Amino acid sequence: MKTQIVIHKLIPRTFNIVKVNQVLIMPFLMFLLLVVVVLSPVGGINPFILVAVIALKSVFLSGWLNMFHMCLENTNNDNISDEQKTINSLNLYKEFFPGVGKYFQKIFWGVLIFLLAVNIVESVIFHFLGNFKSFSLENLPQTLGTKADFVAFWNKISHVDKIKIIKIAAIDMSFIGLFSYLTMFWTQSIVAEDKNPVNAFVLSIKTVLNDPINTFLIFAFMIISFIFVFVLNLLLGENILSQLLTLMLFAYVIVYYTMMTFLYFERYR
Repeated sequence: MKTQIVIHKLIPRTFNIVKVNQVLIMPFLMFLLLVVVVLSPVGGINPFILVAVIALKSVFLSGWLNMFHMCLENTNNDNISDEQKTINSLNLYKEFFPGVGKYFQKIFWGVLIFLLAVNIVESVIFHFLGNFKSFSLENLPQTLGTKADFVAFWNKISHVDKIKIIKIAAIDMSFIGLFSYLTMFWTQSIVAEDKNPVNAFVLSIKTVLNDPINTFLIFAFMIISFIFVFVLNLLLGENILSQLLTLMLFAYVIVYYTMMTFLYFERYR
C-alpha cells in the first residue's frame, strides 16, 4: 500500500496540461448538447431511448477519453515549443474517432456493468425498505411531474414514510459514492491499458485499495468541486449568463478531474 501523497504534484501538473489543451472541453459541451437534443422530444424514458443514450455516451467516452490518453502521450516531452504544443493540442481532435473504433465495445459493456450493479443494489434496497404506507411506488412517477407536485407529495405522506425515504436515499447515495470511488479508474484501465471491462473494474479497485489516500483525495476534490458549482448555480439564479457561467465551470471541473485521474493512473500509481 502506497503512503506517499502526490496530490500536491497532481493539482498544478493537471492545471498546466488542461490550460494548454482546452480543446478537450469542446467535445464535452457538444455531447451535452447532443443529449439534450436526443432527450428533449421524448416524454419519458423507454428501453429504446435508454439503450440509445448508453450507446451515445459510450461513443463519446471512447473517443473523448482517447484524446486524454493521447494528450498525456504528447506531454512526455516538456522541451517542445509553445507553437508545437498548440499544434499537438489541436491534433487531439484527430484521436476521437480512432478511440471510438478501438474502445467503443469495451466502454459500452463497462457502462452496462456499472448501471446493472447499481440497479441490482437499488432493487435490493427497495425490496427491503420500499414498502410505504401512504403511497405506492408504481404511481410515484405520475405524481412528481413538477417541483410543486413534489412539495405537495412530501407534505401529504406520513412521517414514517418520510424517514424511510431519507434512509433509502442515504443508503443509495452511500453505495453509489463508494462504488464510484472504487471504480473511478475503470475507463482509464480500458483506454490506457486496453483491459476488458471486467478486468478494468478489477484493476480500478486494486488501484484504489493500493493507494487509498491519494485516490480518496482525488475523488474528494471532484465531489467538493461539484458541490461548489451546484451551490454557485443556486446563488446566481436562473438567468442565462449565470447558467452559461456555471455550465462552463462544470465542464472545466469534469475535464480537470478526468485529466487528473488519467495523470495519476498513468504516471503516479
